[in-house]
Amino acid sequence: MTVSNSTVTGNSFAVSFSDRTDWGTGYVADLTLGALGSSVLSGWTLTFDLADTITGIWGANVVSHVGSRYVLGNVNYNAQVGGAAIASFGFTAAGSSHASPTSYVVGGSGSDILNNFVATPTPTPAPTPAPTPAPVSHALSIADASVTVNGTGSSETFMVSLDTASTSQVTVAYTTVNGTAHAGSDYVAASGTLTFAPGVTSQTVTVATGAATSGTTAFNLHLSQATGATIARADATGTINNQALPAVTVGNMEVQASTGETFAAAGPGFLLPSGFLSTSGNQIIDASGTSVRINAVNWFGMETSNMSPGGLWAVNYKDTMAQMKSLGFNTIRLPFSEQALASSNTPSGINFTLNPDLQGLDAMGVLDAIVAQAKVLGLKIILDHHTSSIGSGGNVSGLWYDANYGQQAFTNDWVNLAQHFAGNDTVIGFDLANEPHNTATWGSGNVATDWRLAAQTTANAIQQVNSNALILVEGVQNNAGTSISWGENLTGVATNPVTLNVANKVVYSPHDYPSSVTGNTMFNTAANLPGIWNQYWGYISDQNIAPVMIGEFGSTLQSATDQTWISSLVNYLNGDPTAGTNPTTPAGKQPYSWAYWDWNPNSGDTGGILNNDWTTVNAAKLAAIQPALWKPMTGAGEVDFTVQLSAPSTQDVTMHVATVDSTAKAGTDYVAVNADITIKAGSTSAIVPVQLLSNGLAAPQSLFFLRLSNIAGASAASVTAVGTIDAVGSAGPTGSTGPTGSTGPTGSTGSTGSTGSTGSTGSTGSTGSTGSTGPTGSTGSTGST
Repeated sequence: MTVSNSTVTGNSFAVSFSDRTDWGTGYVADLTLGALGSSVLSGWTLTFDLADTITGIWGANVVSHVGSRYVLGNVNYNAQVGGAAIASFGFTAAGSSHASPTSYVVGGSGSDILNNFVATPTPTPAPTPAPTPAPVSHALSIADASVTVNGTGSSETFMVSLDTASTSQVTVAYTTVNGTAHAGSDYVAASGTLTFAPGVTSQTVTVATGAATSGTTAFNLHLSQATGATIARADATGTINNQALPAVTVGNMEVQASTGETFAAAGPGFLLPSGFLSTSGNQIIDASGTSVRINAVNWFGMETSNMSPGGLWAVNYKDTMAQMKSLGFNTIRLPFSEQALASSNTPSGINFTLNPDLQGLDAMGVLDAIVAQAKVLGLKIILDHHTSSIGSGGNVSGLWYDANYGQQAFTNDWVNLAQHFAGNDTVIGFDLANEPHNTATWGSGNVATDWRLAAQTTANAIQQVNSNALILVEGVQNNAGTSISWGENLTGVATNPVTLNVANKVVYSPHDYPSSVTGNTMFNTAANLPGIWNQYWGYISDQNIAPVMIGEFGSTLQSATDQTWISSLVNYLNGDPTAGTNPTTPAGKQPYSWAYWDWNPNSGDTGGILNNDWTTVNAAKLAAIQPALWKPMTGAGEVDFTVQLSAPSTQDVTMHVATVDSTAKAGTDYVAVNADITIKAGSTSAIVPVQLLSNGLAAPQSLFFLRLSNIAGASAASVTAVGTIDAVGSAGPTGSTGPTGSTGPTGSTGSTGSTGSTGSTGSTGSTGSTGSTGPTGSTGSTGST
């Protein structure tokens, strides 16, 4: 059923009404208010009768609602009606009458205004009934699962899927069947019935496992007695791998400090500070003016037909967000579609046993829950308009709007979303549109294709309701005879930057992928890479025009060229002059911010930080980006101990860490640590920062210890480390080396003998007792300056 479209014309004004989407119990409606002849409005109201109930609105405000009589009023950016200006707005409605509004009354202030007119909409012909579709056949299947145990119990999670969504309920029975693994000793027998509500395509079955006696054992999960679908694959194998516990060690650390120096508080580590962010030159800064660095991870899913972040069929959303934080990410870039957030449909792909507080929420409710949990964890959120209509990628046209959600809807929906999160400093940025390409232009002046003009117009409208958030603007594909990957071409910024009413909020955000994703072979030659990045977006930062944040980059890292690409890019993002950028980022400034693609293992082009079980971590990918993770106040202000596992664990490893005084004293020389820490499953290390206060001791060197205790999930190999604070100008007994002997790639000593933060001798150039060398006999290359 659809709502009739109508246009109502008075003496001075006309109102057009049309439905956009109809789902039987509700619909999405668009309205425009235009002037006839020389009529002008400066501020308007529109009154009408509507049998259904308005549940959401954009581009207008509900002034009053009594019975079926609604009065709507303008918002700031569409108050003017007349000449070429019209007011476009819309609402979502719930109800079963499906009747167009009637008895319109236009009011406002201006010239030549007909204050009241009443008209009846012109009915449209009744729609031709759609043919009854043929019955759809649905098939069920089940996927294998695997778990590794370390002397303790765990669980297997099996995914049961429908090949297509059903309009009616589907049920299927399941039961475990012994193999080499046996119920009662290796796993807990399970049986029951899964129910797929209409529209739901996946469910999970969790089977508790014990500690396998030795080696690898397996059992089956069997499907039977399906209703509403056939069974395409009835059996899946659950594999239990028994594995030895990894060993945990903590290494010694050494730091240099000026005698009597007092250090500022180290802050919350890698997390961004509270409050909103702004820009200054090529830096992103906090409210105090301090440079910060965004280290984000993309978590997709809300833009798809699931309308929820990926993996919630297998994990609890709070747990997976805590894991993001534990790996060093401080922000989540969260893709969405306009259709998902404008719809009252219930999201799918969520296991409500694992996520009970998400049950009954629409997509906007799920988004609010994600934002609320990010606030609890101290994480930040960047919202990314990934596509207009629901889908797994960007708009097919390459533009920021489509046939269902036009340019005005694009602006209106962003304004509504920005207003919804106004004042919420967890939501720090709006990435306006994902990867404009094909016919998208920059600075052409063609309103249908000029992405720079659309971004500026929409951002200025956003700033009327939320002036605090950063505005992230991606590039295009083609500009002035140059062409590169989707969203990566920002050459137009040099002559046509985005200029906003509220200054110091624009961050340019290209995406960069290797040839394995884009097919562009120029990315296969390492020597080409710095020049490419400089040309298309690096110059924006180098010339201090604005900050640059790489909104997406990633790869499966299966090929040598991809591995070289990501190593070069990480060096470039860190401001490494050998990577081709301008000189290394000055002290007190931060290099490029970034958002890695992605968290989800089910990204076809790149895979994710997580493995397919949605729990363990892809260690190679994490290791590739770890050099670019931001942690303020490192160096002389902290001693950072690394707690290391000999191998990744499939379960969380927990322990207690505590400092112990020696010649350095807690409260005078450093801040005592007494806390529990966790190395998440799949990870191999954790950092324990110890904040220094002052090094005023007469002795050239003072010591304290860090000890590990109550270790669970790993065996203890080395549980005590020494923290050494050296006074500048005094050579330590090992030449002031770091925990690995400060050995650099060339193995040579400093040419001037001066002291670096981990380097060799003091100001006179004299050597330590071992000749200013580390245990390998040579100082680190970075310690000779």
